[in-house]
Amino acid sequence: MCNGSPDGDCLNFMETKFYESLYNFDSLIKLILDTFVHHDQLHILPGSPLGRDTMSMTYMRLCAVIEEISILNSFCKDDAKLKAIMSHLKPFVGYATQYEKGFNEMRNSAYAHFNRDKNKNFRPFWTTIGKIAVPVVRENCDLSVEI
Repeated sequence: MCNGSPDGDCLNFMETKFYESLYNFDSLIKLILDTFVHHDQLHILPGSPLGRDTMSMTYMRLCAVIEEISILNSFCKDDAKLKAIMSHLKPFVGYATQYEKGFNEMRNSAYAHFNRDKNKNFRPFWTTIGKIAVPVVRENCDLSVEI
């Protein structure tokens, strides 16, 4: 019996979980790209309050994308079909993992806990992220994925 599968069919269960994760990945990427498009259409300046708020949501979504990448990769170990699907995401995966630590630190310290560490002490986000790599301008955000 397959762990977690209600009917014991491991192959279909794993494939279904893979496609659920791929759906989440795709939805998150579309939300991020739509944000960039609407920023341009509405002439939202990056430093404006609306620009900062949408950037914070983008960082949180990028963290969720990175988590989905981890889930997707866990399904690909012994499945050639799934590996082939993931090969199309390789450029983006490389980009996302390059900034993974920075995205997570920025999400946690600047947005989710707003200048508080895990012990609830005041710790400004700029001291937390310090020298961690995060893309600071949109030109650094290569979100191109070809499927």
